[in-house]
Amino acid sequence: MNSDRAGKLNTNSNDILICILISLSFLWTGCGYLSWFYHLAEFYGASKVDMLTEVIGYLFQAAGLIVFALYRKRYAGQYRSVYSYTLISASGLVLNLLAVLSPSAPVSLIFGYGMNIVFGMIAGSYLTILAGHASASAYGIIFGAGYGIGSILSYFISLIGSGSFLEDPRAFFIYTAVYALTIPVSVKIIRQNIRDAASEARSTISTASLDRRFYYLWLPGITILLLSCVKSGGFYFNAADLGDHNVSLELSRSFYAAGLIAAGLINDRKRSAGAVLCIAALVFPFFSIAGSHTDINYLMWVLGYIFFGFYSVYRVLLFVDISKGKDLSHLACIGLMWGRLGDAAGAASGIMLSSRPMVLITVMALLFVICIFLFFHLYHTMYMHPVSPEVDYIQAFAARYDLSQREADIFRMVIGGCTNKEIAERLYISENTVKFHMRNLLRKTDCSKRKELLALYDDSSRSPERSH
Repeated sequence: MNSDRAGKLNTNSNDILICILISLSFLWTGCGYLSWFYHLAEFYGASKVDMLTEVIGYLFQAAGLIVFALYRKRYAGQYRSVYSYTLISASGLVLNLLAVLSPSAPVSLIFGYGMNIVFGMIAGSYLTILAGHASASAYGIIFGAGYGIGSILSYFISLIGSGSFLEDPRAFFIYTAVYALTIPVSVKIIRQNIRDAASEARSTISTASLDRRFYYLWLPGITILLLSCVKSGGFYFNAADLGDHNVSLELSRSFYAAGLIAAGLINDRKRSAGAVLCIAALVFPFFSIAGSHTDINYLMWVLGYIFFGFYSVYRVLLFVDISKGKDLSHLACIGLMWGRLGDAAGAASGIMLSSRPMVLITVMALLFVICIFLFFHLYHTMYMHPVSPEVDYIQAFAARYDLSQREADIFRMVIGGCTNKEIAERLYISENTVKFHMRNLLRKTDCSKRKELLALYDDSSRSPERSH
């Protein structure tokens, strides 16, 4: 009993540490990106800055995520994500300093795009840590709270001095200090003996469903791409609003936390509900295009960030869940990669068609229809169990022994080879609850252990009744 309690406390401690790591990482990389954004505004007009940062900059971030995923796949057996996170972050810090201090626009762009590549790799690193080392039942709140806390803290940092501290090169010292705090957190994670092998030991994807999810791997990717494109096409974060001092970027960005935390909690409770809310949030971009007016710009920015939280959480968790299978850790950051590609495409559409709102609405509506069509198939694939002969046999077995729905669900996972821990993570219940249902299941089938239960099912599956 004491050992179980200690294990539970250790897991919770690991989750908190990973949340802190994500929060600190998002804090300094997000602030560093904004400092570069403000620095470019000294050289270029608002629309040019938007194109250089929210389009090209995001493409470089996507490239960094791809580089990280390929590296992770190639060296998965030799790689330790927490060690590489520290080294990658250090290089990103240096590039951020060079980009912000560069006296000319071309030099700032060169270092800035290098910085964005590294920022993508940093994101890939902490998403891999999340997928491999955190509790699967808490992915949403760990990620959502991490990003949310980072967003709120970035606002408070911006208030230092005259209230525009992120535009001051001295902000780099704050970023350095925040980065330094990530080092002991990483060390603590290592000392708690969290290993990459844990990802394989507690996979939440059964072997039976793994091939099917590989087959449909393009489906979640394209869906996220279109979803992010519609969102950013309808509402990207226009630098012109900042130039006219109609909007405080840092203050409106702090509201990002509300959407992130709400989405995290909902997704942890039920992934399918998070998916539906994510798609439902796509109504906002159309409202934003139709209702764009300087008098409500501030409200648009606040709502834009709140709704963005639902996209951000779901598109990350979708691939983090998929990556829980054996040898799939390199996929943990692919959701964000598809999202960044969609963000860039959407922002480019919004910028180029800003003077033609009806054309923009038509294009986004067409993409929205395609997105809904793909989402329907994605939802069916990921969250609805397809009817098959094997499902019929399991249902017949459950009816024969009067199993409850929960007992039948657990029985299906037992047949799939899941351990109690894996079942608990997939159903978002405690291991003690799984053990309780397993005892009832064994009692109803008059079996003393799992091996007998599996043998009983195997015998019944070979019976003449099955052949009919």
